[in-house]
Amino acid sequence: MRLGDLTRCFSLTEDHGLLYKTLENIVGPENVSDKDFDLEAYTRDLSSAPEKRASFVVRPYTTDQVSTIVRVANRYRIPVYVRGGGTSHWGEWLPVQGGILMDMTSLNQIVEIDERELTATVQGGCTWFKLRNELKKLGLSCEPREMGGRAITIGASITKRGSGSIGVTKRGRLGWDVLGLEVVLPTGEIVKTAAVEYLGLRPFDSGGIGPNLTQFFIGSGGELGVITEVTLRVTPIPLDAYMFFEFPGLENVEKVGDEVTRPVGDELVFHLEYTKGGCVSTGPGAEARVWTYGYTEKELEFRCERIRDICEKAGGKEGDPKKTEVTHHRDHGYLWGGLTDYFEPGPIDYVGGYCPLYSLNKFFEVWEEVVIKKHGWIPPPKAGFGGWLIPRGWGVFGEFRYIDPEERPRIRETAEELTKKWFELGFMPWRLGDHLFLAKYSIPRLGGWYELVKRLKKELDPNDILNPGKMIR
Repeated sequence: MRLGDLTRCFSLTEDHGLLYKTLENIVGPENVSDKDFDLEAYTRDLSSAPEKRASFVVRPYTTDQVSTIVRVANRYRIPVYVRGGGTSHWGEWLPVQGGILMDMTSLNQIVEIDERELTATVQGGCTWFKLRNELKKLGLSCEPREMGGRAITIGASITKRGSGSIGVTKRGRLGWDVLGLEVVLPTGEIVKTAAVEYLGLRPFDSGGIGPNLTQFFIGSGGELGVITEVTLRVTPIPLDAYMFFEFPGLENVEKVGDEVTRPVGDELVFHLEYTKGGCVSTGPGAEARVWTYGYTEKELEFRCERIRDICEKAGGKEGDPKKTEVTHHRDHGYLWGGLTDYFEPGPIDYVGGYCPLYSLNKFFEVWEEVVIKKHGWIPPPKAGFGGWLIPRGWGVFGEFRYIDPEERPRIRETAEELTKKWFELGFMPWRLGDHLFLAKYSIPRLGGWYELVKRLKKELDPNDILNPGKMIR
């Protein structure tokens, strides 16, 4: 059998060896492996998704190498799955059809920080933690939108339009601060988007001329291209303050969410996170953790007083701000301090997404009915409900913790029922192509949008080699 006859089956040792040698010639022998102990390390993410094993792990360190690997994969119809820091909760990058697993963490350089223009350009495998430490030396900031400890990479965050534990109340999901991208298309061509594409022009705008192709790749799940370089908008580090409030119920928190995001574009808080009775309890009451900001003492004081007034009018009682600081502090919260304590009770699975502003309590009631009353998950520590405020809406999640791997089937059964019920309420999931049934219930509701995305995928990736079997099916 000739190498050119390879399909997605790697049963012949002869063909396996030829492909291994090809990859070795591209990245060097130290950056490719087919050894069991290396492949095993890439079979899991943070979720309960079943293990999936690639045939090869390859670690490129230049854009040209990424392009060459993708071209080889196209020639021989071999799937390529792209991995950043490996902190996905959704089975996002797991190689469900085998093939090549491309580890992007060697493309980890900070290319440039422009203090005058307030931009930073990095390779796609650079971590938020690394960039944040360099920006901090200059009095600048570019906070991620999600929790991934110190491992999460910038390219991976953009690929899945990260949203979560920092700054989403003010800035929404990741995208506002992405000014331009360098992307390797599924056929190996290298393209740049927006002002980054114009020779001699400093990046300052994400759109460029015509359709906004920067946004086209944000949230694409790695199926429309591999992000190899990113230019980000950065900001001066503001003054900040932490606040904590207890409320009679989530109906009260809904009112707060309305008021603090009503000044659209000038939201009163940087981040507001809510939990129902501490996230892992169905007892009475709800909590809100608030992180607010200001560029002067007077501005910060005004925001704190305004937030306090809104919360008190909504029935809130102010509590110890350290309850917020411990999780969201700019230097030692969950995001930067690591996730050891967070995962101590066991690995976590989520059903998560977004709901309209005044639907939050309905989502909790369904979660309580399905997860606690019907399936018997015990909070704490086995199950929780919580999320965060986005501009004019809510991020919402139900979480499951497990110690015994035999609990995974039960998690999947509960998660599917919860997913189905939440879609009936009006639910937009974080992702589409994950392992917890979201695609099953999303795709029938997407209509013409999904058909258009499939056509774009087919045009850009005619051999369906980049992250196949995920978002676009």
